[in-house]
Amino acid sequence: MRDMFKFQYNPARHNGEVNHAGEVFDYVGVIVDKFENQTEGEDFSGVTVELYDNEGPTGQTRRFRWDRIVGAVNLANTAQAMHGGRI
Repeated sequence: MRDMFKFQYNPARHNGEVNHAGEVFDYVGVIVDKFENQTEGEDFSGVTVELYDNEGPTGQTRRFRWDRIVGAVNLANTAQAMHGGRI
């Protein structure tokens, strides 16, 4: 199974609205691909993430640009550290 991450992301737009306040939103998911921005000439602009909630996969994906990711935590590593590596 792929590692699950919690991303903190500062999007330019959120739910179709410009993020004027610069709010940061949390997302949980697994990295499924990378993407490039050909317009800007960037070979590796960020990652595509399959989103999860408490029920499992939501069926949604999001693209997170490197320059807008505020933080990312590997949840499996965090859980292992909390339980002395017994997960």
